[in-house]
Amino acid sequence: MTSQINRRRFQAPQGDDKSPGAERFGVHTFGNFLKQERLRRGISRSLLSARAQIEPARLSSFECNAVVPHLDEMERMAKAMGLERELLLRKLGLLRP
Repeated sequence: MTSQINRRRFQAPQGDDKSPGAERFGVHTFGNFLKQERLRRGISRSLLSARAQIEPARLSSFECNAVVPHLDEMERMAKAMGLERELLLRKLGLLRP
């Protein structure tokens, strides 16, 4: 029972991308943002995985909002896609627009 409670605590918030909590915490929207940017730039998941040195399955879990990446992973993915650090920080809710 304890493991079920712990898993629930770390799940991404549910709801659409416009929910105020999602943008504030940057959790639910980051996976959507990541996938959108990757596709917009024409980068395959396997290429991004190789460039950012992140396992493809883990990258997929980020895009599905199943797992929250560590900050260093986020920075490696942003760099691998040529994203500016400020844009990444805004999407995480750590920098005001």
